[in-house]
Amino acid sequence: EEGTVLSMADPLLLKDEEVIFEAAAQNPRVLERLDLSCSEDFLLRLARQDLNALRYADIQSREVAEKALEISGLALEFFPEELKADKELVLEAVGRAGMALAFAAPELRNDREVVLRAVAADRSALLYASPELRRNKAIWLYKGAAVPFFEPPKEEEEVNDPAEGEAEEV
Repeated sequence: EEGTVLSMADPLLLKDEEVIFEAAAQNPRVLERLDLSCSEDFLLRLARQDLNALRYADIQSREVAEKALEISGLALEFFPEELKADKELVLEAVGRAGMALAFAAPELRNDREVVLRAVAADRSALLYASPELRRNKAIWLYKGAAVPFFEPPKEEEEVNDPAEGEAEEV
């Protein structure tokens, strides 16, 4: 079973940050069994190695949240609800990783500015926008996105009308 060797370790060793770091490097799930009352810097070091380490952390500080977002916008997933509702933090998160919109508070998934920032980073983020904004034509036509919804056909490609049956392969 995972963690069996660690269960034999002296309890003082299980509080040693270097022991924790090495154990997590080999198997991040060991963090489930350890007390992560460690320094914020160490927690961020773990997150750089594996973002899922934040799952076992107690992120309460806005400062730690900001540093976690520097690692990845997807760190938003592991924030407490009040930080997921912080528009400034969410804008930073979705600007770095549009799909972080999935973890934002519902009211921010209905915020036009937040959704446009997410869509600019990743068109797929629209999946997590509120139904109201998913129905908004301007959101769909937003030109600020790095990746278009579709690639326009190349000049040599023939585009058939779908009403006329199957499109011919080129």
